[in-house]
Amino acid sequence: MSNSHISFPRVFFIAFGALALVSGFYLGTFFPVSQMILLGALAVYAAILLAVPYGWLILLPVFCVTINLAPYTGRFIFNELDLVFLVTVGAAGIRSGFSREWKSFFPGWLVLAYILLILVPVATVPYGELLFPSKGNPYYSSLYYYQVAKGILIGFVLSLYLRQEVLDNPVRTMKSLVVGAWLASVALFMIVLWERGTLELLLTSTDPYKIANSFLNLSTTYRVTGLLADMHTGGESLDGWFLLLLPLNLLGIFVFRTQKPKLMSVLCLGFVFYCVVMGFTRATYAASAISIAVFVALALYRNSRAGKSAVPHVSLVEFILFTGFALGLWFVYKVTGFYVLIAGGVLLFGGLAVARNRDRLGQFYWLGLVAVALMAAFINYDSFVDSKWVDDSPENRIRLLVGTAVIIALSAFLYGRQKVQNGRLYLYANLFTLMLAFALCLVLGGSRIQTRMETVENDWQTRMNHWSSVIASSPWSWSDHIFGNGLGSFTANYLVYNPDLVREVGSFSIYESGLDGQVLTIGPGGDQVIGQRVKADAGQDYQVDIEARASDEMEIRVAFCERNLIIFDRWDVNCSGKTLSINPADEFESYTVKLNAKNVGKPPAIGKLPTLFIVRPKKGESLLEVKSVSISAPSGKALLENGNFEAGMDHWFFYHDFKHLPWHIKNIYLSIYYQLGALGILLFFLMFATLMKRSIRSSGEHSMLWVATASMVVSYLAFGMFGDPLDSPRVNWMFYLLLFLAVCRDRKTGGKPSTVNRGAAVS
Repeated sequence: MSNSHISFPRVFFIAFGALALVSGFYLGTFFPVSQMILLGALAVYAAILLAVPYGWLILLPVFCVTINLAPYTGRFIFNELDLVFLVTVGAAGIRSGFSREWKSFFPGWLVLAYILLILVPVATVPYGELLFPSKGNPYYSSLYYYQVAKGILIGFVLSLYLRQEVLDNPVRTMKSLVVGAWLASVALFMIVLWERGTLELLLTSTDPYKIANSFLNLSTTYRVTGLLADMHTGGESLDGWFLLLLPLNLLGIFVFRTQKPKLMSVLCLGFVFYCVVMGFTRATYAASAISIAVFVALALYRNSRAGKSAVPHVSLVEFILFTGFALGLWFVYKVTGFYVLIAGGVLLFGGLAVARNRDRLGQFYWLGLVAVALMAAFINYDSFVDSKWVDDSPENRIRLLVGTAVIIALSAFLYGRQKVQNGRLYLYANLFTLMLAFALCLVLGGSRIQTRMETVENDWQTRMNHWSSVIASSPWSWSDHIFGNGLGSFTANYLVYNPDLVREVGSFSIYESGLDGQVLTIGPGGDQVIGQRVKADAGQDYQVDIEARASDEMEIRVAFCERNLIIFDRWDVNCSGKTLSINPADEFESYTVKLNAKNVGKPPAIGKLPTLFIVRPKKGESLLEVKSVSISAPSGKALLENGNFEAGMDHWFFYHDFKHLPWHIKNIYLSIYYQLGALGILLFFLMFATLMKRSIRSSGEHSMLWVATASMVVSYLAFGMFGDPLDSPRVNWMFYLLLFLAVCRDRKTGGKPSTVNRGAAVS
């Protein structure tokens, strides 16, 4: 590390980093998990960041999508993410301060003004409560501002670090960013396989058909949510990550020179596509397509400006032919199933092989293409004849004949016109074409997405009604119109405006009741359940003891269930529970029930969804008050932690499968206007305009990063018509990191992006 000149920025960031690092470890001592494991993991992470350049770019994204302890700890607002953020800022700041001379740059007035607007409510937050257990729904807490703001502020700080990395070694920085996207893509792919039950089948089944059916099952109503609880249901947070990872994986194809990392980017892009499809979210489908289209359009435009130095690309005619080929495969898929993708692969890769050897084959060249075409036609015909699901009708025969003829003709145009000079270019074109066809078959061929499409009108009306209620929940003074209601203000305002939603959604809170201690109250109605993740053994009998009371007669359900954050069609798939009748009483009464876990918790545990013990009001109109809950095994071992609620909601978490609109505006444009006003909208779109300008005009090795960022932001704006991932700190830090980075200015170049040429040889 060089220490030849210690400037004020270096001293400041070293000191700032040291403070953040110490704070992360100190605040970790307040966390309700094993202190040794937690602090040890933080120490290892800090050591990696101090030793490995760009380590945080690689590790932080995969952490955000794989580690979520909130359902285990009950800490929703201040949790392990905050500790990792602090350690990241600390270790990266210290390393940056010691390892290089800081170059002069300016974040930009737009960024600073936006950050100041974000900070308007900062003085209203009772920060002392962050370290203590929650005692109610955190969405309505005065701490919720912190939950939304922390990711944006961390993104701003990390953008200052990342700007130094870009100025110092742009190529290596982009490659590190892409590697982080690879790890996150692979992790999300494995999580989706786990959540859908495919991973369990891979571990327990030897039937390839059963495994393939699980992998390609498009009829299930289950929609993946990953491990992200920030949006509570996880859905929009997950969609936000998909839209982040798509352009970053595409970026890898441009920044790496060797073929293996390029292929890795293509593979990870395929993983993300699969995850997008299995989310069954219409807006994400559209936004993903827009993201890819914007990236390709900007890349082609930049190539046309770059002239001979441009990255090789297919012509417009070839692009149309490849796109038509993908559509043709989807057309034939209706009568052949996924075997058409095999036929398509034979045509594309067989045609490429023949075209690459045109001179060697000589007069047998066209015979080779005919052989490839016949092989593909046979695959389609054989799959059609053997299919148990497709009628052998004249209509379907015509579809098979026409579709097969079209894809053969298109492949002949692609590989029969001339000798292919750049085999690698067409190899990637073939892979992308098959990926596009696969996505089309999945998205447009599954019964689940067809069902989703049929509800578009009803869903749109639901959103319109919700947005009307959102607008009506603010008093809209002149200051609200200009500066907004404040970041994180929506949930509390919406509750005040719509008090009936407590009944509709469900409620819970913990209060102090004198000699009775801490008491959990659960409101009737809604689909809310309160639960704790436990380790239950299949077939084991357990004794559940509850001290509870209610003002009227009611029934509650206690159960062991295997579930993730939300469920659709799995509620009764693997659940074991019983119903208890609670008698009207002024004092707490004890209730005992024997509960057998049955098949819940059956090995192998690695492929199973977590086991959750739930308490849920089932019938009755009164509040359920719970003084304590305990579960005992025959050995006397207790399964629950904090069963008397003395530590608030620690280790308990709240689950909602459908009723979550009151917590999210579900529209980026309205969300920014509601929280940050017209000024926030203006600043955001000025930053967006600056980004688009730089993505088109900037030069230098790092300029493709602006292309990736632009396609990411455009996809968010498209998705933002129906959702808002920017409520989640696990997502918004990365979004704003890249946006702020693209907008910041280099003082030495008059505001133009730096064009340093370092690290070009790094492969």
